[in-house]
Amino acid sequence: MLDEVQTGCGRTGTWFAFEQYDIEPDVVVASKALSGMGLPVAVILYDRRLDVWAPGAHTGTFRGNQAAFAAGAETVRIMLRDDVLGNVRRRGEQLGRALSALRDRTWVREVRGLGLMWGIELASPQDGRPASGYARAVQAHALRAGLILELGGRDDCVVRLLPPLNVTHDVIEAASTILLDAIEHCRPRQGDC
Repeated sequence: MLDEVQTGCGRTGTWFAFEQYDIEPDVVVASKALSGMGLPVAVILYDRRLDVWAPGAHTGTFRGNQAAFAAGAETVRIMLRDDVLGNVRRRGEQLGRALSALRDRTWVREVRGLGLMWGIELASPQDGRPASGYARAVQAHALRAGLILELGGRDDCVVRLLPPLNVTHDVIEAASTILLDAIEHCRPRQGDC
């Protein structure tokens, strides 16, 4: 069973992230981006052999929203028409090249990502403890410069980038510059872990 709520619908450069790992799931759960514009919709895709429910036995919070389903169908059409998945792969490669400059930074434990879903894990080089305070400082510095970043991971020590799937080359370049500047100028301090 795979949770593709955040990674599905093209975020990683394919419709679903599992496609890049030679996985054949029995069940896939997807939501969030399905409608293409934030309308509430979710799906459970499963192997036909697992279909043991009687008609009407499966209910859910997001079922029956016709506007969301119509928006989702149109989203798929536009994504195919505009080669959105190709853009995700190209911009992801661009972002990966830019973030590779962080791999030798002392407080950067790991840079990881795929498509347009990236994380920079910050941790103390002395003991490996999560550098949550440093991550919050990086996030605040970037926000003041116009870049919205999320924090996640253990103790919110992972700075997360989740740009829109139609992001441009120039926006990735600007965002990378802001992020690299924030990590450079926000020096870790005592108590950041």
